[in-house]
Amino acid sequence: GHYDPNLPRVEYLRFLPSGLELSPNHYVYRSGKFVPAREIEVGDDLLLMKTTRKQEKVSGIKHVYRRGALAPLTASGTIVVDGVLASTYASFWDDDESSLLPSWIENQFHEWAHFVIIILRCSSWVLENRSNTILDFQLLPIIFER
Repeated sequence: GHYDPNLPRVEYLRFLPSGLELSPNHYVYRSGKFVPAREIEVGDDLLLMKTTRKQEKVSGIKHVYRRGALAPLTASGTIVVDGVLASTYASFWDDDESSLLPSWIENQFHEWAHFVIIILRCSSWVLENRSNTILDFQLLPIIFER
């Protein structure tokens, strides 16, 4: 995961009407799969996970800038933020650089990222008795509301 409250200016996309804010490179659930937030368009359906599961159409997208960033890791690789299902994973490249990955990984990035994290978690568990391992993960609750 990642947490840095001191980043001076971070770009986020705010999706209306839910109010969900994500960096353009974080993944959100749209029409059956996780896609980068930068690919979401007005009229797309996001999955709401409040009291029931239902689709909500995006009615607007705003660019906002905030100080700081938070990207927790969860056991499931997913998180519910402002009632919307999202991934805890983000790409490290901009849209024009994503072609560095084979398309079969790029199209299923959330699933591949989760697979790699599972391997790291298993390694951490195996090495649990060693001190100062860099593979320690703290699992956080999966629901965040503002």
